Amino acid sequence: MGDIAYQNKDVTAKVMAEALKGKSLAPFGIHQLKIVDILPTNLPVIESNELRLDNLFLLSDGSIGIMDYESAYNQENFVKYINYIARVIKRYAINHKLDRIKQIKMIVIYTADVDHYLHGRCGPCGSGL
Repeated sequence: MGDIAYQNKDVTAKVMAEALKGKSLAPFGIHQLKIVDILPTNLPVIESNELRLDNLFLLSDGSIGIMDYESAYNQENFVKYINYIARVIKRYAINHKLDRIKQIKMIVIYTADVDHYLHGRCGPCGSGL
């Protein structure tokens, strides 16, 4: 009998994903959605940069506030904001302090006239961060 691959659970998940194409997510409690296509799962990254936030605060409600200043609205900045949030979470995880994160609030202050309004929602998908 051959050896079991170290990544056996990953291999199984990928094979199962192929079988789920076109199927409903109802067995997972998501009744309104179907899997239309299987997308690549590799997310390669090679980075050697220091990401600097404009401001990082502990707020009075126990949440963490990330404040960034922008002179123009740009949807691509939402990738930057997600990276800020991920790096803050990673910092807490490395220090074994994830339990100290109650909530993270991404606050963007526009320093110039911005004529784009998202009707109280943020992000390119219109959902809150």
